[in-house]
Amino acid sequence: MDGKQHQALVTPGGDASIKDIIVNLFGARFEKGTILDIIQQEPDESVCALYGISDHLKFDDIRITGYISSCVHGHGRSTADRQFVYFNKRPVDYAKLCRIANEVYQQYNRGQYCMLILFVDVPPGMFF
Repeated sequence: MDGKQHQALVTPGGDASIKDIIVNLFGARFEKGTILDIIQQEPDESVCALYGISDHLKFDDIRITGYISSCVHGHGRSTADRQFVYFNKRPVDYAKLCRIANEVYQQYNRGQYCMLILFVDVPPGMFF
């Protein structure tokens, strides 16, 4: 066309899962078995103390889902370039949240960063 090489981006259509789309976008290295579902759990007292969280009632209205790469060595990345956070279906740049994910990930896979796709749904008007 204009002398430059272009790469066609093709994703599965229809009823493809988000995991299928991740594998197609990021390559075979992220096979379905190496991508883990993020399951929401309310933090215990020690986690709340560590991160300075005092109001536990806020967690009742927040829904967290997503995907993260396995902690097995070789499934991480050398950079934090594949970390995506969405609040109420809108992309945001939330460095603190990515830093927390990387700190936990590096407890199990030192020197590598996780592939992270995180969806956070909060009620309209809820502020942190």
